[in-house]
Amino acid sequence: MISFDPAKAELILFYRKKDQARDFPAILLGDTPIKPQESIRWLGVFLDSQLTFKKHVRNWSSKALQAANFLRSLNKTRKGSPPEAVAQAAKAVVLSTALFGAEAWYTGPTKSSWTLSKRKPVRAGDEHLLKEINTSLKAAARAVLPVWKTTAIPILHRESGIPPARVLLDQVRLRQAARIANLDPRHPIVKRVVTRGRYQSRLQTLAGLAPSCKRPFILPH
Repeated sequence: MISFDPAKAELILFYRKKDQARDFPAILLGDTPIKPQESIRWLGVFLDSQLTFKKHVRNWSSKALQAANFLRSLNKTRKGSPPEAVAQAAKAVVLSTALFGAEAWYTGPTKSSWTLSKRKPVRAGDEHLLKEINTSLKAAARAVLPVWKTTAIPILHRESGIPPARVLLDQVRLRQAARIANLDPRHPIVKRVVTRGRYQSRLQTLAGLAPSCKRPFILPH
């Protein structure tokens, strides 16, 4: 028999429009009422009621910025750690923190919109999320290259080897698509990426980025 700890139970309700938000009643788990929350954390990913992922990006970008500022404190314009060592640390810590869980929310620069039964690409509208990430990335680039504040941003990205958020997120999508393409045919995700009809889910769109190839098959012993 499975037993649940009410103290660790969380409840969240998902809805599309803001006007659907209201004071939802709590549910009872045994004798303990569980009230709906605005967001919950699941495997490190913050899920909010409208799946905007604003809290998720803000949380991890803030942690990445703290790490980048610490690296910046080690370097000055005249003396400091070797740029190669700082660049390696920035890529290992700052980038991985800022991009944590990006596979769950990033859909690319465009997304599909249905109008009169036709699908057309529209802007994803994620500029505010990318702005949060770019703040930590620029701080990491300045940690690698302790230059003056007037240095142009494109030069910072080029010389530090730390690309802008859009480039890094597109790389994350391509790597995820490649992982899906290499899954065993019997994997549950493989069944979900098969497109049936005109509508494609986020997962199906992501899987379509990788070229079609023969999937590996684990032979029985």
